[in-house]
Amino acid sequence: MESILIRIKQLSEYKQITIGAIERQIGASKGVLSRAIANNTDIQTKWIIALVDNYPEVNTEWLLTGKGQMFKDYEVKNGDQTIKINSTDKIEEMLIGLLRKKDEQID
Repeated sequence: MESILIRIKQLSEYKQITIGAIERQIGASKGVLSRAIANNTDIQTKWIIALVDNYPEVNTEWLLTGKGQMFKDYEVKNGDQTIKINSTDKIEEMLIGLLRKKDEQID
């Protein structure tokens, strides 16, 4: 079974940010996560909670257990239509598309 440390590393790679940047974001001292990853040691619960608090788009079940997808799903309502999107989708492109449709309707 993969450890939470592997998933933190996967998250940093996906977001294209360094482990050091994540450490700063969650208020951890430099090296708290990177040393744990390098040495395959445990991290304190407070750092996991800080990760969840600072990265709300991350699926907590995935972070803790590896089950499911990396990011949570969200629903966007457009009139009668509900669009289910995943944080990994290009949300900006979807919103721009919705705005263009509304502009066309207004015109």
